[in-house]
Amino acid sequence: MEYDTLHCRLAELRRRHGYSQEGLAEQLGITRQAVSKWESAQTQPDIQNLVALSELYGVSLDHLIKGDALPEARPNQPEPACQPGAAAICQDCPYRQLSRQLDDSLDKHFKRAGYVWEKRYTSPRRLWGLPLVDIDLAGGNFGVVRGHHAKGIVAIGNTATGLISIGMVAKGGLSLGLVSLGVISFGLVSLGLVALGTLALGAAAMGNIAVGLVSLGNISRALWLACGNLVQGKVAIGNAGAGSLGQVIIGDGMATAAEKAQALELIGQHLPWLPGWLVQLLLALF
Repeated sequence: MEYDTLHCRLAELRRRHGYSQEGLAEQLGITRQAVSKWESAQTQPDIQNLVALSELYGVSLDHLIKGDALPEARPNQPEPACQPGAAAICQDCPYRQLSRQLDDSLDKHFKRAGYVWEKRYTSPRRLWGLPLVDIDLAGGNFGVVRGHHAKGIVAIGNTATGLISIGMVAKGGLSLGLVSLGVISFGLVSLGLVALGTLALGAAAMGNIAVGLVSLGNISRALWLACGNLVQGKVAIGNAGAGSLGQVIIGDGMATAAEKAQALELIGQHLPWLPGWLVQLLLALF
């Protein structure tokens, strides 16, 4: 069967290849609402998504845009059928149709009222199956809009997962966010191998409240070395606190040369394997 309009071709190709709207959205790294709007002729996919669709369906851009005869369906991927209790996964049952209409209606209303803004970009280039850059941001007068997740080598979004990630919630190798989880993480709440934040938890932690193997903070607790104002650890160096193996209590003001020498001796005695540059960096802050 041939279809004269782009939105009909998009819907037919999706069905023929056995994708739900959610499944297709996940493949392209976009929202289900975006797919719904393409198929209801409210919006059109940009050139990057058209290229991705042509590659996914194994058709040319000429076919996708101009509407040549559709290829044969893949026989082993039937469209999900409605079954009792399957409303959550069936795309054509009345429950899901009503849900989509409600989502789209609310989306239109808030955008007309100026409450919602969106920024979406996915790089056509991929590495290890992920886009090099993926951006999925949304917000408005009522705060951050949920359901916008960026996933790529470099990911920027309300929530983001990537080798480098930036978001309200960020996860990755190098992550920056209000809540951050990564090998190296920066955030209001930060968890990582190296963590920096208001609340930091990591092997090496630095923050107002820092907990780790080695920690530096206003309130600092560490398994090995704790430095800061109020400290507790095997070796503790700070204005107040205690260490199970030893401590250097500096009191108010900067540490004297004698206090720094005492701290170096204590660390060298109980934690000789700590890198010298790290010890010097910590003591330079006192």
